[in-house]
Amino acid sequence: VSASLDALIDISGGKVNIHVLMALAAFASVFMGNSLEGGLLIAMFNLAHIAEEYFTSRSMVDVKELKETYPDSALVLDVDKNKTPNLSSLSYKKVPVTEIAVGSFVLVQAGEFVPVDSVVSQGRSTITIEHLTGEVKPIERGVEDRIPGGARNLDGMLVVKALKTWKESMLSKIVQLTEEAHQNKPKLQRWLDEFGEQYSKVVMVLSVAIALVGPIIFKWPFFSTAGCRGSIYRALGLMVAASPCALAVAPLAYATAISACARKVNAVLG
Repeated sequence: VSASLDALIDISGGKVNIHVLMALAAFASVFMGNSLEGGLLIAMFNLAHIAEEYFTSRSMVDVKELKETYPDSALVLDVDKNKTPNLSSLSYKKVPVTEIAVGSFVLVQAGEFVPVDSVVSQGRSTITIEHLTGEVKPIERGVEDRIPGGARNLDGMLVVKALKTWKESMLSKIVQLTEEAHQNKPKLQRWLDEFGEQYSKVVMVLSVAIALVGPIIFKWPFFSTAGCRGSIYRALGLMVAASPCALAVAPLAYATAISACARKVNAVLG
């Protein structure tokens, strides 16, 4: 029923695409006496869409958890940006990470994340950037060493100088790119959609041509007889054989890949 409604909606809107072709091929299988094949076509098509929606929603949850895991504030030192802070008398205030200005000195304690892309001003510590670059081995960082935003400070205490704002930092870009990947289809997916629409039109035209021209050229009967398959039967057979199953489930691979990436980043940060 759902496949019929989707196909009718697309046809009424002047669209002949993969959805319409798959639905018509499924019903063609039923008319040809192969209801199991038609049912499998619709089941596979619907399961692919259900799985796509599931993985898409999962990845959005992972991105949301990533945002919640990452601290929304940082300890910014009350010092002149042109002077090196004195560790013996630190004075700081809690500032939202989105308001950290370039040149600000930030205190990063053990177990905390470096809020923005920075350079170490004072201190020495071991950090991990596995969730950013895939580098599993912890890295030693000292004075004048650069640290990307989102790096986790494993031990010690660091005073870092902000080199970029939150929007320009690496972790923010990871979150932004993940969200944009959901909203914007990749070039390959857009090409597949366009190809699928043209492909569906060609198959429909060929099927109609076989049904109408077959009796004239090949002397087939319109309807099957005991001695010969009819042109309508052959046209339906072409439609079923040409069903683009791979194109129907192609979006699932993209959604699954994004979900896996988002889940891995969130798992490492968590």
